[in-house]
Amino acid sequence: MPEMSSAALISRSSQSRVGNKAQLEELTICCDHITKHFGPVIANDSVSCTIESGGIHAFLGENGAGKSTLMKILSGYYQPDAGSIHINGEPVSLKSPADARRLGIGMVHQQFTLVPSLTVLENILLGQADTPMILRPKKQAAAIAEKAAQYGINLDLHAPVSRLNMAEKQKVEILKLLWRNARILILDEPTSHLAPLESAEILSTMARLSMSGKIVILITHHIEELLKFAKMISVLRQGKLVANFSAESVQAEELARLMIGESFNAEIDGKIYSFETENNVANLELRGVNVKSSPTNKALKDLNIEIKSGEVHGIAGVMGSGQDELTAVLSGHLLPEKGEVFIKGQRSAWKDLSTPHKSVSHIPADAKRGSLPNLTLLENMLLRGIHKQELLFGPFIKQKEAERMTKERIETFDVRPKHTFALGGSLSGGNLQRLILAREFAKSAPLMVAVNPTASLDLAMSLRIRKDFRKYAADGKSVLLISPDLDELLKTCDRISVMFGGRVVGTEHVSNLNAESLGLLMGGNDRAAVQS
Repeated sequence: MPEMSSAALISRSSQSRVGNKAQLEELTICCDHITKHFGPVIANDSVSCTIESGGIHAFLGENGAGKSTLMKILSGYYQPDAGSIHINGEPVSLKSPADARRLGIGMVHQQFTLVPSLTVLENILLGQADTPMILRPKKQAAAIAEKAAQYGINLDLHAPVSRLNMAEKQKVEILKLLWRNARILILDEPTSHLAPLESAEILSTMARLSMSGKIVILITHHIEELLKFAKMISVLRQGKLVANFSAESVQAEELARLMIGESFNAEIDGKIYSFETENNVANLELRGVNVKSSPTNKALKDLNIEIKSGEVHGIAGVMGSGQDELTAVLSGHLLPEKGEVFIKGQRSAWKDLSTPHKSVSHIPADAKRGSLPNLTLLENMLLRGIHKQELLFGPFIKQKEAERMTKERIETFDVRPKHTFALGGSLSGGNLQRLILAREFAKSAPLMVAVNPTASLDLAMSLRIRKDFRKYAADGKSVLLISPDLDELLKTCDRISVMFGGRVVGTEHVSNLNAESLGLLMGGNDRAAVQS
């Protein structure tokens, strides 16, 4: 028998335990030739598939393959141009999300719909039709806690959502659906911003739900997650359904080929660890940086870090270790109370980091924070490059030159749709991320700060972006890659610094690290590096 990971064992064992209950209701969804157009773009092209309870059903595909569109049709956000949907053999009409909710269909989107200032309990009750005008917190909390315990969800119902990590927020969204008696749960990229252990926890929860008689549908780009946790896998490419598999009968390489439409090497080619810090000047250095998170606590505590020219420098750490504050400082959005910054060896003013000509390239964790939905792709492309002399004629923008540049960038990064006057808000999460990448790679900055840049991207684009980081650094620039994905850091970076409690507790060349030693450093052990 092939060796199975602990996460997979949790998944399989929970399926076998719950799956023996003969009284569980069987559910079946049939999508029959679903077609959806957005102008000239065919998002779904006569898609037919059957989704059953009794295990996670996963949908895999490139950005723009039609996965999210199909799920939004199923949850009532869009209506198909052609085709029909049946639940347990009965045709259903889903004219709105309210129709879907009445049928027990709920969707957790990539962007959470939680109110940070409210508690978990208040968020769960918010918007529920039968929530009384006068709340009875103890009674309602007890009922919700009972529902949470039924599915192994552990949450502090009285904690403000603003204090929760990403995995806990994901659980709140799932519990909201369960409290509304959802029997069909759709989760769009639920693990894209989570660390490996958090991802395994969420996926184990989903596996338990799927074996309790509910239909659980997962949209993801993580092939290894599908193979560990899913029962069935459907592959979409360019709006068409190209394959259905049992997860036990397919290999990762075959799924990747079907996704992309061509064979490719799933590793980054040509990664040679020849980087020597002694021979490279520092493009940017921080010394003794302090940032307060409250009057009594510091988010960054005497932080020191040196980022050399020609390197991809990784940042690892458990969530809340100061990565957000470090990003805000480097992108010029936060002024430290103490510390010094050096750019190319010269002591500089903090305001230089917010000056358009000197600022770093910045890929934020949330692409929506780096774009404006009511601006066109061309206008979004100019947000961080409007000062470029080649685009200006006095105070005026050279419209044709700006259009040419935008078309070239969106073609290079395969942003879909490829219309310069499409609105940013019309793009899917993955394509919006591609737009941000296209813009920031065009900026001639000595340092690029990239926060979880491949979270919303499909496998092919993720590998391509990792190679682009290498090329960017090869020109004498630097990339600071902040990611919860340890495998991505180990395969992409030259050196990795680990943050813990607002400090850098260790910096190592990747040749001296593996996933285990990196995990120990993330736990605060500064002697965890594996010596070569």
